Amino acid sequence: MDRIPALLPLLALAACIFPSSPPPAPVNRAPVVAWAEAGCTWDPYAYDWVWWFDAEVGDPDGLADVWEVYADVIDEWNGEIADSFLLESWGDGYWSTEWFQYQTWLDCRYGPYLVEFVAYDVYEAYDVYATYPYQG
Repeated sequence: MDRIPALLPLLALAACIFPSSPPPAPVNRAPVVAWAEAGCTWDPYAYDWVWWFDAEVGDPDGLADVWEVYADVIDEWNGEIADSFLLESWGDGYWSTEWFQYQTWLDCRYGPYLVEFVAYDVYEAYDVYATYPYQG
């Protein structure tokens, strides 16, 4: 009976676990813009130009990790962003949006423009894909 109180501190130490190193932090990988295209075409029914932006975005962590995709249109004459558009997800990694020209700061007969598609994931990792828009 005398040994039980003496063994209690040893039992308490045996129940503690002392890790040799902290557990690894979760790894987040950036999304990938597989392809993207942009352009403007004349719509005779609306009697206006229509700007369209399409992209296919994947993510090694799963498509649910992709949070937002933007199309930033850069005026190459001055290097400034002429307009920026938030694309809408249509499922399976396809993102798209369309705008009438009168709703934008763009002019289909003006150029050159460069479109940078930027995909963000929930941890703010990103990928950029740049292309010149079709202007016809």
